[in-house]
Amino acid sequence: MSPAGRRERAARGALGTLGAAAVGCALFVPLGKAPFNVFFGLGLLAFLSLAVLEPRRVRAAFADPVALGALALLAAYAASLAWTVAPFDHALDELASYRVLLTPLVFAPALVDARWRHLTLGALLVSLGVVLAFSLVQAVHPLPFARGTLDPVAQDALGRPVIDAAVFSDRIRQSVHLSLLFLWALGLALLHPLAAGRRGLLALLALVCATDVLFLLAGRTGYLTVTALLLYLLGLRFGVRGLLGMVVAVGLVAGAASLGLPVVSARAAATAEELRAWLATGQVFLESGVANASGQRLAMWSQAVRMIGEAPLLGHGIDSYPVLAREFQRINGVTTAELFHDPHNEWLYVGVELGLAGVLLLAVLLAGAWRLAGGLDPFWRWLVRGSLVIYLAAGLANCLLNVGWTGYFFGLLLALFAGRLAAHRGRFGADGRIG
Repeated sequence: MSPAGRRERAARGALGTLGAAAVGCALFVPLGKAPFNVFFGLGLLAFLSLAVLEPRRVRAAFADPVALGALALLAAYAASLAWTVAPFDHALDELASYRVLLTPLVFAPALVDARWRHLTLGALLVSLGVVLAFSLVQAVHPLPFARGTLDPVAQDALGRPVIDAAVFSDRIRQSVHLSLLFLWALGLALLHPLAAGRRGLLALLALVCATDVLFLLAGRTGYLTVTALLLYLLGLRFGVRGLLGMVVAVGLVAGAASLGLPVVSARAAATAEELRAWLATGQVFLESGVANASGQRLAMWSQAVRMIGEAPLLGHGIDSYPVLAREFQRINGVTTAELFHDPHNEWLYVGVELGLAGVLLLAVLLAGAWRLAGGLDPFWRWLVRGSLVIYLAAGLANCLLNVGWTGYFFGLLLALFAGRLAAHRGRFGADGRIG
């Protein structure tokens, strides 16, 4: 075999390895961070091999707008090492947690191939289905390998601890993951021409997902993501009527929760009570001594806004929020550890660490992704935009990108989008070469 032939064979082998690594990442992103990291590392090595064997392919990957946006955000975090108020070694460790922003660059050269893209998406959906099945079992009887066993806070009417339906991650991250399965099932049922039987099965799957997220996992994140997805999908399917119907339904549920009526989950009613207590006292603990989770979020948001006001343009640098929060608590005598790590809001977290420049960069990335998705076929259009809806909704009450479970998840979705977008633009030919 000629040197050129050997080089081509090696490049195809690296590309196949990259595709297999993407499938492995998709299979394990809801199940375990350690296996995901193994496949991500394998994918990174395969990508570097492609850079040597087929540099044109890698240059094309760098030209992808989704990858460029993610890399720009990663570069901003890296640059902020120069002015961060956090210890440099801690900030450097934190930068490593944002490696997820490399995912669309690394995997796009393989995911431009429809076969690898379909296998990756299929593996992700199957994995999410496994999580859903285990979660339903876990809600009835604790599983020996499940991360969640007995909820340390929630109690039933008899005062017994409630079994937590979280399995491989905590309820917040599992709610985010299962929201994608909900999006896929309900989106197909509502937006695609299918036989009545298939449509009914998909609608049933969406209902089971919503039940698990809203009533078994029962957290604010699930309420936000499912509500936002219903607004999005019903608006697409039924237009203004769908939106108005969903708005009325949300208003009725919120009103019932504020009155403490049992037509909504106990968590929704508890959230309403926490908000009333916060507005009355401004304290992050209830009279019973239990932490006021909603009050804590409001306290974190208010202090994050003050932090942004102190360095509005470029922020305080990567990993600065924990340092500033500890100082705030020291001065104000607050002792709850919940206020240390992050402000439980993606935009405020970015604003504290990267300033308004970072917020603008993230907004441009998301808005650009939304706009670019408009040029894709209907399935990928609503799937990509629905994934952005999940990120935006969950980001109202959580920080997502630098947390392993959710960060990997959204990085993988960005990679799938980057591959589909590259294929749509004809960036690569059908034989895998650059067009």
